[in-house]
This record gives sequence, structure tokens and C-alpha cells, in this order.
Amino acid sequence: MTDDDEALATALLIEGFPAKPADIWAAFFRRLRILGTNGPADVPFGYLMDTAGRTTGVMMTPATLRERPDGSKGKVINLSSWYVQPPERWRAGRMLQAVLNKHDAMFTDLTPTDEVRAMLPAFGFEAINAGVVVSLLPVAAALPAGGARARSMLPGDAALPDATRTILEAHVRAGCLAFVLEGDGPVMPLLFRKRTLKGVPAAKLIFCPDLARFQATLPAVARGLMTRGVGVLISDDTSAPLRTGQLKRARGLKFVRSGAGFAPGPNATDHTASELALLDL
Repeated sequence: MTDDDEALATALLIEGFPAKPADIWAAFFRRLRILGTNGPADVPFGYLMDTAGRTTGVMMTPATLRERPDGSKGKVINLSSWYVQPPERWRAGRMLQAVLNKHDAMFTDLTPTDEVRAMLPAFGFEAINAGVVVSLLPVAAALPAGGARARSMLPGDAALPDATRTILEAHVRAGCLAFVLEGDGPVMPLLFRKRTLKGVPAAKLIFCPDLARFQATLPAVARGLMTRGVGVLISDDTSAPLRTGQLKRARGLKFVRSGAGFAPGPNATDHTASELALLDL
């Protein structure tokens, strides 16, 4: 997909997701450009499927380069907003396989429909969560926080490594919220995207390098988010014990296909450079 294909892609996305406002896609493309991670990863914003000279399918592919433990870098590609017109839907598997064959990468599908979820295991994908956890922040904030404190990340924040700060600042420019957890251990960055849940200001957890510590310091995180007007937090259910003010919900399953030297970590969340960070879901 090139810049000239954006109008074609947008028309298909509007057709495929009629419940979403049309301008959501213009915002998605704008945030992909602001984030700027697809270019260095050498991955287009998305792919179109043509059938007999007609454009009949679209798949968006937000992507980034991540660092491996040895310091080298590899691609992580998020398969997002996938739509194939009904008469050509039998070709959907071929489209998916074609995109998978294009890149040596770890692939994620973070919002699959029921139909897509059923087919992903055949392409090497595995679920990385059991659903979602909904945290009621006013309840969590009333609990003891120990010595932990969550503050908004500052421009040029010296508390964070350069590479981490750079990617978080890019996401902030694209509309996310970045925090720094201090006390009760090393400084830890956190990234969220604001949304609304049944009319209540909420946020999704996008990046957290240590989920066990996140759970242990939830009161401090809750207090920090509430200063930004957030009342509910949504995070992945990784089967950790719940704290007061948290509820599990069997929805929001996410899938990953390991590759390029990357595999999902059981104690971390990293949905950076994905639709969860860039699209108003």
C-alpha cells in the first residue's frame, strides 16, 4: 500500500466496519505517520488484495523494530482492521498467508473477530491472554500504595533510557499517555491509550515491562491515571490474582505468532505501534 492507495483502503475500511465513524480511519493514518515506525521497519501501512482488477480486501499493518537481547533489531507487525468483501472471503486465508510470507517478523492480531480467531492457530498464532481485567480506579486508589508513585512522563525525561523515552514520546505525540512509576523498585515506564467505556473515561494498558510489579503497585498507578481524568483501566488477563477493584471479563483475546527472534513474554505487555495504541477502539 502506497500513499496513493489510502483512499482505496479507507473506502474498504468504511465498508467493512460500518459501526465505526468514517473519520476514525483518517486519524489512524495520521497517527501512523506521526509515530513513524513503519518506515524504519520497511513495512507499508497496509496491504490491499486485488481480484480481477478490483480491490477487494484490506489489511492494515502497523509495525516497528524492536531490540533483541543481543542488541540487534527485528520486526514486529500488527495485523489490524482486516476486511475482505463477502464474495471474495474464501480468499482471506490466502491474503493472510501472503502477508505472513512477506516478512521475517513476529506478528500480532490484537482484535480478531470470532471468524478470524478460529483460523489463526492454523497459521501458527497462539493466544497470549485469557481475556481482560477491568480495574475500577477509585476503588484501587483507596488501597495503600507503599512507596510507589506514578507520575506523567516529562519531555526528555532523564529517568528513562533514551530508546524507551524515544518510543514513548512518539506515542504521546500520537495521543497516548505515558507515565513513570517510581519507588518500590527501579523506575518503570507505562503507556496507556485513553478511551471511553460505557460513557466512563477509561484507558487501555499498552506497555508495561513488568506486570507483576504493575499489579503490586496498582494503587499508585490508579492515582496517577485519575489525575488525567481516567476512571477505569483495561489490561490483559494473564491469570494473575486480582486485587480489590478488579474484575475479569472473557473478551479481548489477543494472538501472537512468534518470529524474528521474538516471542511474547509472560510478564510483560507491549502493544506499542499497534492498533490498540493508534486506533480509537
